Amino acid sequence: MKVMVFYLPQFHETMENNRWWGKGYTEWVGVREARPLYPGHYQPTEPTSDNYYDLTNPETLRWQAKLAKENEIYGFCFYHYWFGRKLILEKPAQLLLENKDIQMNFCFSWANETWKRTWSRQEGNSWNVVYDEGMPQQTQGILMKQEYGDRSEWHDHFMYFLPFFQDERYIKVDHKPVLILYKPREIKCLHAMLKMWNQLAVESGFAGLYIIATNDWDVQNPYIEANVIFEPAYSVKNPTAWRSIVNEYVYKKREKGRKIPLIYSYRHTWEKILSRQIQSSRKTFLGGFVKFDKTPREGKNASLYLGASPEKFKKYFKRLVQMGKRMDHEFVFLNAWNEWGEGAYLEPDKKYGKKYLYAVRDVMRSLGEDCQ
Repeated sequence: MKVMVFYLPQFHETMENNRWWGKGYTEWVGVREARPLYPGHYQPTEPTSDNYYDLTNPETLRWQAKLAKENEIYGFCFYHYWFGRKLILEKPAQLLLENKDIQMNFCFSWANETWKRTWSRQEGNSWNVVYDEGMPQQTQGILMKQEYGDRSEWHDHFMYFLPFFQDERYIKVDHKPVLILYKPREIKCLHAMLKMWNQLAVESGFAGLYIIATNDWDVQNPYIEANVIFEPAYSVKNPTAWRSIVNEYVYKKREKGRKIPLIYSYRHTWEKILSRQIQSSRKTFLGGFVKFDKTPREGKNASLYLGASPEKFKKYFKRLVQMGKRMDHEFVFLNAWNEWGEGAYLEPDKKYGKKYLYAVRDVMRSLGEDCQ
């Protein structure tokens, strides 16, 4: 079994982000400006050695690849963004493609959703908020609308993917390049598009595409080979994971009408993950999460999970891998490698160092697994 981690490419400047959020914006802006919202709240999180990296530097990718390999992480699922032939945040993956010496296995997860301003902390200690063509500041304006086009666009989209699929580092199952779809049911042309892509893949020398649907096993499509459970988004739907008691301080604030984040139990959520009975005719890859705290992006409107620690994560992750082994799965997925704005990251920070990474390493080695 191999460990796959979701990977956010939002750590470099783009023309669009400069326009929407202010000159010089990257994911690090919100991370740096986060503030604690209750006693003991670990914010702002800080990378070890103040490593606020830029993903347009190939040395960053080399460092990440080396760190992952040392800690038994097999592959990175790069979030991919395509809006009617318009790419955004594509530079890190393209840089990886250009630098064949970087030993990083990877695949794409197409994050096919409209970008809105809903994730901005617009009240008070927010990022540099600008107006959308005259709309009021508090309007949840659409930044980029997700549309799918016609057969011509589907063809162009596949041809963009093709050089990545052909790279020997691109992850494949049964000679099929792996492609994850974040919200497959929102793609109204799903069947026709996947049929075309599968044909193009065969014509390009592959056995087809290995399409994985995220958190959605009700979508019936012959070209979808598997599901992946993306956490904690999937488990939050279940009320048993809803809010834990933080302490008297938080509840006093709530009683006075002070807005606080939605606080969930890390332990209860992981127990739900580990006790779930999978009901699907398709293979369903298991997923877990390192930790989660979205306050750098959404402030008091955010959600967070209380009680995370490297020790707890190691215990839960071991059980997750054991479940996957019993199911004879190729992969287990973690959220995430570097979602610093959501507090879901394995990269080393000043509080825990590499302890979360070591937890992955120790579990995989104790179970006789190898990332290679």
